[in-house]
Amino acid sequence: MTFMDVTCEMVNTAPLSILIATHNDFKMCEFRAMAEGYPVVFQSLTDAGLKIDIEEKGTSFDENALYKARAVHAFTQDRLVLADDSGLVVDALGGAPGIYSARFAGISATDHDRMKKVLDELQHEACRDAAFICTIAVIFPTGEERLYQGELKGTIAENPSGSSGFGYDPIFIPEGETRTLAEFSFNEKNSVSHRGRALKAFFDNIGFTREKEEHYGET
Repeated sequence: MTFMDVTCEMVNTAPLSILIATHNDFKMCEFRAMAEGYPVVFQSLTDAGLKIDIEEKGTSFDENALYKARAVHAFTQDRLVLADDSGLVVDALGGAPGIYSARFAGISATDHDRMKKVLDELQHEACRDAAFICTIAVIFPTGEERLYQGELKGTIAENPSGSSGFGYDPIFIPEGETRTLAEFSFNEKNSVSHRGRALKAFFDNIGFTREKEEHYGET
């Protein structure tokens, strides 16, 4: 069965069940919100009763996303599996924090600690250009692998601002905006986010379109 055969079946069968390679409830909440209106149903590893802990071993967002997807696919070869890896890339820091965004200031560091480290290292830098990057890896039941990328360009603020979101959101100002992501509403952020753009690239690739009157994405 070819990739086109699989996608044709998906387009003609709704909703499509997708297993997300995460136990993170907040990430699942984001995915479900971003997929609202698409004919899909997401399940987390917890929802599926899979006790899989995945260690990221790659050297890029692509490698990490694929590693996670492959680890889950090995246990559920009849399911469509989706995994993502994302992070903040700052030009003046040579691309850091990058794939180490979650542990940039140490394994036990808080979001505040990570933001402070970025701001401290940019203290004497004129260029504050940055981007949030996301790669989504999808493995189809046939075993075929596909990668989808999303990017949100912007700059790093002088100081944190806002109380919404998480991670580096309070210091990231999207291109064309004066607010940080942490000052966006939940829906505003999902409409422009790097993860949302990568997910849309996947939906576009398999021919799915958003139906505003429907509300999919919940198990």
